[in-house]
Amino acid sequence: MVVKSRVLIVDDDPGLRKTLSDVLEMKGYAVVAVGTGQAALERVKEEAPVVALIDLNLEDTPGLEVLKEIKRRSADTECIVLTGYASQESAIEAVNLGAYGYVQKPYDMEQLLLTIRRAVEKREAAAEAIYQKKYFQALFENSPEAVVSFDMESRVMDVNPAFKKLFGYSLGDVKGGDLFDFIIPESKREESKRIRREARQGTSFVADTIRKRADGREIPVSILGAPIVLDG
Repeated sequence: MVVKSRVLIVDDDPGLRKTLSDVLEMKGYAVVAVGTGQAALERVKEEAPVVALIDLNLEDTPGLEVLKEIKRRSADTECIVLTGYASQESAIEAVNLGAYGYVQKPYDMEQLLLTIRRAVEKREAAAEAIYQKKYFQALFENSPEAVVSFDMESRVMDVNPAFKKLFGYSLGDVKGGDLFDFIIPESKREESKRIRREARQGTSFVADTIRKRADGREIPVSILGAPIVLDG
């Protein structure tokens, strides 16, 4: 079942609420429309809208106050301010309060729909990023294999619980240290050079070696390295 993105409309003009609601429902959104800022604040926690369209000049509560409170109660909701009395000051204040967009009335419906769609896409991308982070963190934490993350200078950034179990060293023992000095014994210096070179080129690498545990016991180790690109 496809889950519809929920849009909250906050406007004291009943005709505009009806028109916007009809158009957005035709476009596949789930719509909640209210006529006051107070009603919007009562619904926002319950509905958890993806996008909120907020009239800047509501009768009961200033639209910027509604925006501020919606972001406080539902930080992930993308807010788009609608106003027939645009000013640079109110636009700047809306952005500073976390508004995604600022649209002047009478607005072009296609442009408004585009702004809403992009706000939804931003929210979806953020949710996907959070999911991916949690997913890979779970893989990292629960892997039965020792996993080490390191930067392009071979400095250890993080290790998983299996690493400590295998080698007897905690993150505090190795963080910031040279991974290959730790993994590869001096007797395999040429092997270490090869792996460093391949790692810094951003290519995958494999190696077999012997490593001493913290208790002095030697164990055979098979290494598989692969690049992970983050933020470019």
